[in-house]
Amino acid sequence: MIELKNYDLQGIDFVFTTVPIPWELPKPIIEIGLFLHEREIPKILNVLKNQRTIPWEKYFLENGFCDSLRAQSKEDALRKICMLAREQENIGEDLFSSVMERESYGPTDFGDLIAIPHPNRGMTKHTSVYVSILEKPIPWEHHNVQIVFLTLIGTEEDKKLPNFYEVFLDFVLDKEDIECLLEARSYKKLIELLER
Repeated sequence: MIELKNYDLQGIDFVFTTVPIPWELPKPIIEIGLFLHEREIPKILNVLKNQRTIPWEKYFLENGFCDSLRAQSKEDALRKICMLAREQENIGEDLFSSVMERESYGPTDFGDLIAIPHPNRGMTKHTSVYVSILEKPIPWEHHNVQIVFLTLIGTEEDKKLPNFYEVFLDFVLDKEDIECLLEARSYKKLIELLER
């Protein structure tokens, strides 16, 4: 507890403690018993459920979501999605060539229907993901793809990125969530699925 006064809480969402903390902290304090009791679990789950730890709208911009992209090929889809990203952010003209160069290193399609292309280097300050749902599936590398998540990795440090990646990968590997997004074709549904 002595170290807590000098601890940097910037990347922390909650402080769970087994002893009372007699001073205020800039983060919520949740006191629990030394030996976690069954009746405390709902309290903890409720706190975690009601707190958004990942600001999804920061990474998935609403104006970076396309619900019906017409594309004839992987290159066509990537060119159009890169154009959308360049319209929204201050990104160099070489975004498309950087993404295509990265594609030449190895496949970015994950299972059926999903591709997560990205440039071969950081091209933006903040990490962002441009989501395009294609009108119909197109051949990628090993699979047919209908949802493309163009991921632009930011150069600025972001302590939430590990959590972001963990939840994002769980989402893209969940067939039911992907089918739900394909059916809804909506930005609101995307955020709802990620939060869940």
